[in-house]
Amino acid sequence: MVVVKLNNGDVMLYSPVQIRNEKGFKDWLENIGPVKWVVQGSSSHTLQAPKVIDTYPDAKYIFAKDAWEKLSCMTCWKMPKASPDYDYTDPTDLKKANKLLADEGVELFYVDGDVLASALIPIAHGTALECDVLYRFSSGKLYGEDTSVSRLFKWSMCTKPISANGYLPPYRFWFMDPSNDLTQMSVTKPAKDGSSAAKMANSLRTILAQPFDKAVGVHAGILSGQE
Repeated sequence: MVVVKLNNGDVMLYSPVQIRNEKGFKDWLENIGPVKWVVQGSSSHTLQAPKVIDTYPDAKYIFAKDAWEKLSCMTCWKMPKASPDYDYTDPTDLKKANKLLADEGVELFYVDGDVLASALIPIAHGTALECDVLYRFSSGKLYGEDTSVSRLFKWSMCTKPISANGYLPPYRFWFMDPSNDLTQMSVTKPAKDGSSAAKMANSLRTILAQPFDKAVGVHAGILSGQE
C-alpha cells in the first residue's frame, strides 16, 4: 500500500491493505489526513478491498470494472455500492477522476491493453506508483529477495527459460496471447489480432515519458526514476 497526502490535506490510498488498529496503524494513518480516495492499482489485488471499503465507506473509489464485479460476486460480504465511483478502464471516468485530482498533485494513467491486471499507474507529487507491472529489477534482483518466498518466485517464475525475458512471470505472457486457452478464464480477453500487447506497450511508453523523480512499486519497493 502507498499513502499519498493530497495538496488539500486529504489522503489517497493506493492498492490498500486492511486498515487494522491493534498497533495504532489506523490512528497513524488518519492522523495524516482524512482518507477520501481509494485507488486499486491492479484488478488482481482485491483480497483486502472489502475491509477497506467497510472502513472507509464514504471515500471515492477508483477501481477497474472487472475488479469491482469480482467483489460483487462474493457471498460472504455484501458490496455497498453497485459500481465504483470511477471505473478507470473507462476513458470518460478516467478523465473525470483526473480532472478532480489535477489540483491535488495526482494524475492517473491506465495501462490500456493489460488484460490480466488492468494496471493503473498514478503519478503523485513526482512519484510513479505501480502494481503488477514490475517484478524484477534491471539488475536481475527481485524485491524482498532476502526472503525464501521471493527467492522461490524469482527462480520459479522470473528466470529464463521459464520466463520469456527473464523478468516477467510466464503467466504475464500467457494471458496476453489470444491463442492460449487460459485466456478463456479472463473477464477481459486479449484482442484476437494480438493488438492488446501493442496497446499495452504504447501505454507504458506514454507513462515512462512523463516527468517523475522516483517510483514506488507494490512488488518492487522504492526506485529511482531512471530505474
